[in-house]
Amino acid sequence: MKSEKKIVLCAVGLLVVLMIIFSFTDLAISTAIYNPESLYGKFFEAFGEFPGILVGTFSIAALIITRNRTVKWKSAVSIIGYGILLVLFGLMNAVMPFNYLGGPKPLIPVVAVLLIGLCLYGAGKIKPEHRTALKRAAIIGLFTFLCAIIIVNIIKNFWGRPRFRSMVDPLLNFTAWYLPQGIASGEEFRSFPSGHSANSAVVIWISLLPTFLPSLKGKERPLFIGAMVWTLLVMFSRVVMGAHFASDVMVGVTITLAFFLLLCKAFKPVKEKMEEKQEARKKVS
Repeated sequence: MKSEKKIVLCAVGLLVVLMIIFSFTDLAISTAIYNPESLYGKFFEAFGEFPGILVGTFSIAALIITRNRTVKWKSAVSIIGYGILLVLFGLMNAVMPFNYLGGPKPLIPVVAVLLIGLCLYGAGKIKPEHRTALKRAAIIGLFTFLCAIIIVNIIKNFWGRPRFRSMVDPLLNFTAWYLPQGIASGEEFRSFPSGHSANSAVVIWISLLPTFLPSLKGKERPLFIGAMVWTLLVMFSRVVMGAHFASDVMVGVTITLAFFLLLCKAFKPVKEKMEEKQEARKKVS
């Protein structure tokens, strides 16, 4: 427990230091690396959010598979409610690449159906003895994704920070991250915080895969590192494209990771909670 608290305190301290630094360097960083024609930037603009939204889609599919089937009417209501979300998330996943890269729009529902089918198939292949852990992970995945979308968009709409790419004169138009500009008058005034970064960070959920996939036991660290590498690549790409400043992407990711950790703690298995309490009592005695 103490080690966890130390890690959290270190992370908070690092965040504070970085946000102070970005208060003075946001404009300089964006000016130095801005390249709207970057293929790297365009790739992550189109696909950066894909894994995070896929986590949300799979989580809904898993909740359908693990629903309570003992009461028929509850099971039916669950299927309807989850089914609507599943279709919405599947379409959201399919739409993103087409929005940024173009392509025949009639293919969007086809891609959505394929993604939904794959998620339902994958969740259905989890063995019955691991479905309690699957349901816990699915709840965490769904609410992490929803919190990332809802909280980030609420802040965006009321912060009104202009994006670097829309500035005619960056020296005159630039506003620091800690100065809200009021309700956003359009998409180009929704820079803070970064939605792409927040949604990409949802991929941290893959660190929970070993809880219901025994074949991945012991692979928690590589999964965590892989998720963080993807998130960092997306963060940097958003600054390269002039869509966000360094402080925007930092806050976007922080919001997602904070909710993920809180949800993991809230839905920690009873057995683990009991073990932690016993360890705490031993240390006191």
